[in-house]
Amino acid sequence: MDEKLRNSLERLQLQLQQTPPTDAKTQEHIDHLKSEITRTLAQTEAPDHQSLGDRIRAAVLAFEQDHPALTRAADEVTAALAQVGI
Repeated sequence: MDEKLRNSLERLQLQLQQTPPTDAKTQEHIDHLKSEITRTLAQTEAPDHQSLGDRIRAAVLAFEQDHPALTRAADEVTAALAQVGI
C-alpha cells in the first residue's frame, strides 16, 4: 500500500476515534468506517481502493457539517486515493 495512503488512513482512523457522535446514525457511520479502515490497513494484498474511496466520500457527506476536522482527514484519504489512480 502506498505510504501516503497508509498515513492518511491512520490519521482518519485516529480522528474517527476522537469524534463524538452527534446521533445514532453518525455513530453507525463512524463505526462502519473505522471497521473498513482497520480491515484495509491489515490487508497484505492491494485493497479495493475504489470501494474504499466511495465509502469515505459517502461518510464525508454525513460528517461535514458537524465534524469539520473529520471531514479534512477524510479528504486527505480521498486525495491520496486519487494520487494512486482511484
